[in-house]
Order: sequence, then C-alpha cells, then structure tokens
Amino acid sequence: MILKRKSRYVLIESSRSIDVISKHRQMLGILSTFLGESYLYESNPRVTKQYDGNVFIMRVNRGTEDKLILGLSFLKEFEGESVGFYTIKVSGTIQSLLDYADEAYGAKHKINTKKA
Repeated sequence: MILKRKSRYVLIESSRSIDVISKHRQMLGILSTFLGESYLYESNPRVTKQYDGNVFIMRVNRGTEDKLILGLSFLKEFEGESVGFYTIKVSGTIQSLLDYADEAYGAKHKINTKKA
C-alpha cells in the first residue's frame, strides 16, 4: 500500500521580482543554511507556481510549513540584492490559493508554470 504525503501550499510575496522557478536550487541552498539539510528532507519544499513578478506558491509536506515561513523570514539577501519574503496565506489545496491570488492580485498576474 502506497501512502500519499499530505501537502500544504504557501502563497508568498517577495519585495522584488525574482524568477524563483529557475532559481529554485539557489533558494533551497540558502534555506538549508538556516534550517539544515534534515529540514529539506523532511519538508520537500518545491516552487509549484509563480505569478509574473513577485508572487509564487511553494508546496511543503504538512506540518513543516511553519519552518518554511521562518526560514524565508531569515532570508534578507538573494543574488546579491536585498529582498524580503512575506507569507500571504497557507492552504491545504492549491486551488483555494489560486482563487485567492486571482482575487487579491487580479488579472495583471499570469501563472508561469515552466519547469526548472
């Protein structure tokens, strides 16, 4: 019997525009310095979707979303420039976050789903 891991989805806004889908590995490396390799193994963080600009959705295993929020709050510099990450909403389904983001950010943002 295969058990499915339950996930949580976190809607995050950054203070500047970052292509987090292509820079995913760099972000994981920085998070591992703050939270450790065991956290990365336990939570399995992934950038699921990115809106144009500075809004994106990350998926983590259930129960580890608080550590992701904590790690992102420690992240003050990315690619040599200052940046801040703000957690907007946490949800158990990606659809509810997409609906919320559509209402909050409107049609000016489009979803970027290209894989890294």
